[in-house]
Amino acid sequence: KGSEKKRLDKIILNKKKNSKLLKVKYYPVLYHCPDIFHLQWAKGIEDWLWVQEFGIKLVLSLRGAHINYSPIADVELANKYELLFPKVDGFHAVSKAILSEALKYNVSKSKIKVIYSGLDLKQMPFQLKDIDKKGSLKILSIGREHWKKGYTYALDSINLLKEMKIGFHYTIVGVENNEELLYQKSQFGLENEVTFLGKLPLNEVLKLIHENQLIQK
Repeated sequence: KGSEKKRLDKIILNKKKNSKLLKVKYYPVLYHCPDIFHLQWAKGIEDWLWVQEFGIKLVLSLRGAHINYSPIADVELANKYELLFPKVDGFHAVSKAILSEALKYNVSKSKIKVIYSGLDLKQMPFQLKDIDKKGSLKILSIGREHWKKGYTYALDSINLLKEMKIGFHYTIVGVENNEELLYQKSQFGLENEVTFLGKLPLNEVLKLIHENQLIQK
């Protein structure tokens, strides 16, 4: 409606940003006017609170970097969270730990729902088996090449397995050309025991997970 477009145009002018870019972002949302608008990244919250003025509920996902350490490193961002988070209609947290972090920014716990990974673990019946020196332990990690993932600690631990003469192979997906990890692997002499892969589509990741399951024979 013309009247709603004019209201949105006033909001855009008040933001003092590139108005053409904001119109490209905002107009489609107003045109479709969904019941719920889901925002994936917390840092963008200031750009999207306007949807509530048109009767649209705003739901925000709480994810690692945006909650765990970005607001610690950026005081201005932390202040923004404290001011704007109470205005959000609902939150999705990927873990209980992240839920706890979000509570530091004036979020009501009743507004947060913890929803874990979308993988259907029932389709992956993990089982345990004894690993001895003759066996081979398969270990798999999946995630971006970031210090928060702790891959340097993982390689330290893997090196201990080698020193204990336990058979294993460790695969990390998402770190193919990470200089620091490549150096650490070479330093420990783990070229035959550790494999680094680049980013993979979901179907290939699921295949790797199945291949690395420990199945009791």
